[in-house]
Amino acid sequence: MIACLALSNLPGPSPAKTEYKDPSLEIKETTQGGRYAIWIMPPKLLEATLKLETSGKNMGLNRKTPFTMDVSSKTIDFSRPTSILQASQRDTNQEYQFTWHYTWLYGLRGGKPDPHVGYSLPFKKGTRCTVNQGYFGSYSHQRGSPDQYALDFNQPEGTPVLAAREGMVIAVRSDSNLGGRDIETYKHTANYIVIKHADGTYGEYWHLQQNSPVVKLGQKVKRGQHIANVGATGAVTCSHLHFAVITPNDDVFQVTYPVKFETASGVVDPVEGETYIAE
Repeated sequence: MIACLALSNLPGPSPAKTEYKDPSLEIKETTQGGRYAIWIMPPKLLEATLKLETSGKNMGLNRKTPFTMDVSSKTIDFSRPTSILQASQRDTNQEYQFTWHYTWLYGLRGGKPDPHVGYSLPFKKGTRCTVNQGYFGSYSHQRGSPDQYALDFNQPEGTPVLAAREGMVIAVRSDSNLGGRDIETYKHTANYIVIKHADGTYGEYWHLQQNSPVVKLGQKVKRGQHIANVGATGAVTCSHLHFAVITPNDDVFQVTYPVKFETASGVVDPVEGETYIAE
């Protein structure tokens, strides 16, 4: 039986007119007359994939759009804003229009999961871990969705979260105290940690308790190391840990991968509704 439904549309109050944004990666524009420049502000993460799209009339661009780019210390200056697109009015005697839109996802493209690697359940030894939403879950992990191979573990708020695999921290958010059941309102309010693995995949740990992350950007973490606590931030109906192994693709769509866990009763493929004991 599912104890709580993550990311559900169950009825309940929500501040529908309030829009929250993840501050980890911000894109801004400057404009003067018919000239525009689009800038990546110094990011609060180490790796991300960004897609920029534009539309307009009577505008010349310094590069073809849409385009997808890596955001890392190899491609931008982390100490100052970086211009990624310039646009200008072609014919000053004619009307012009210009709009732009961007999407981003933490992590870089190209990672491939190592099929020989097992994962620890992300909790202390002896902890009972119930999968309240599993692979192809009917609420927010539907087949074909960005979270089709994600897992939600039903745990009380404050439960320690451990790294399921060793790696390097490339994204951390800990400032949010906002959470609720309306997806559109709260989809950008979760606290999280993202850890890069040796095979170029990323482990994401979502809905963390405010100010509970104890790791920093660039820090190398060991498997089984305490990294944060379970919370109820973001789009949730109860406290739980959302965990997935992911990479971004060229369309900045999150690709998730199934993984096996080493438990007290052996190696398992996690099943929704089942309870496992962390080893």
